[in-house]
Amino acid sequence: MEVIHELPEHELTCACGACKQVIGEETSEQLEIIPMQVRAIRHIRKTYACKACEAAPITAETVPRTPSAPSSSGARTGCSATRPRAPRPARRSTA
Repeated sequence: MEVIHELPEHELTCACGACKQVIGEETSEQLEIIPMQVRAIRHIRKTYACKACEAAPITAETVPRTPSAPSSSGARTGCSATRPRAPRPARRSTA
């Protein structure tokens, strides 16, 4: 996104009466954090086995196998999997 800042019409006239002309521009960038974004992060765990002894495969468990992990910002995602469940009313018998 770009925001262009120009002088208002009344400031385009110089004190001498001549019109000011554009002679260049200054550019600055600003980072903006948007808190409610959801990203899919794919974790690929390599599986290892020893060819010499043909032992059972070993999986690298460096990342937990959960579909949603807490982000570093601590923001809530609004996903029902992370939301605490409301208590359900007791079942009533119709007999």
